[in-house]
Formats: sequence, C-alpha cells, structure tokens
Amino acid sequence: MLECLEKEPLQFQVMIRLAIMTGCRLGELVALQFGDFDYQTNKVTISRSAYKLKGKPVQTKAPKDNDVRTVAVSADCIALVRLLQEEKLREAMRIGSKWCDGDWLFTQWNGEIMYPQTPSKQFAQFLEKNGIAHRKFHALRHTSATLLLYGGVNIKQVQERLGHGDVKTTNLYLHCIAEADEQAANVLQNLLISHKVTENSCSACNM
Repeated sequence: MLECLEKEPLQFQVMIRLAIMTGCRLGELVALQFGDFDYQTNKVTISRSAYKLKGKPVQTKAPKDNDVRTVAVSADCIALVRLLQEEKLREAMRIGSKWCDGDWLFTQWNGEIMYPQTPSKQFAQFLEKNGIAHRKFHALRHTSATLLLYGGVNIKQVQERLGHGDVKTTNLYLHCIAEADEQAANVLQNLLISHKVTENSCSACNM
C-alpha cells in the first residue's frame, strides 16, 4: 500500500501517512492545521475534530472525551507536511482572492476545509485502483495501534497517543496481537507436521 501511495497526490500521501503515524480519528485528521505542527520538535497537537451536519458547513469541536494531546511524528512525516504547506501557498497564489485561507492541511480546491467523509471515499478508490482488499479508513487507526503494541510500545503510551479515554479500549488491540500470535503458532505447527509427513513418505519410498 505504501509503495502505491507514492504515486498519489501529495495531499493524499500526507493524509494516509499521518493517519498511520498518529492514529488520529478521521475527524481529528481532517481538522489538522499547519499551525498544529512544531517543525523543530517534530510534534503535532491534536486539539479539534471536524464534523458536518446536513445543510450546514463543516464545523469543528473538541476531540472525543475532550482529549487534546500532543504526539511525536517522524521526520519524514514532518518533511511531507512542509512540502504540502508550500504546495498550498502556491495554490493560494494561483487562485488569488478565491482562496479561503484557513491554514488547513486537507482542503477542497479553494482552501476550505475538506468534508469529513471525503478521505473515506478517496481511500476506497485508492485501494480499488491498486487491487488492494477493501478496508475502512478507520482501519488505519487500528493499524497504528497494533503496530505500536507489536513493536513493544507501552500500552499507556499507546492509549495517550490515540486518545483513548479508557485503557480497556487499548487493551482490545492486545487481544488481536495474541490471536495473531496463536495463528502463527498453528501455521508453524502445520508446516512442521507436513514436513514430517513428507520425510516419512520419502523414507518409505527409499525402502
């Protein structure tokens, strides 16, 4: 997926990489502004979430459980964000007075904040175009949590990073890892049995 991502527009690349890196909820991701990033410390503050009610413009509110948090991101992510900011500035100059400057990372053609449902549609189209099994956009948040725990990050840190109000929610990912580990053991066991059967068969043939 990440290899295919390199062929996509910069805005979409930044969106997917930040989704995996930060574990942000979709609304939190859409509501990110360039001012939320500290280019010196490679950190981003998640302080709002975007939503849209029928017949009304996109609005923002506090994150779920009012959990404003600051998380570290990779230097590569920061570099992409800076490139995106430069791209937005060029686009603003090209469009002129039609550009609505809200400092948003993810925008419509005129600089207005992106509709919260747009990333889900774009992600589905991206997966289909590249022959990748369909997953909901929210799966990127699950991926972030699972990879962190699998890599040995403390569960409390993962909870704070994802903005889970209760560590019990984060614990659910540990069960997924445990189940995957059991499946891996079963696969190995089956392979070893198959190998033993093959060896016995070969021995019988030699007799």
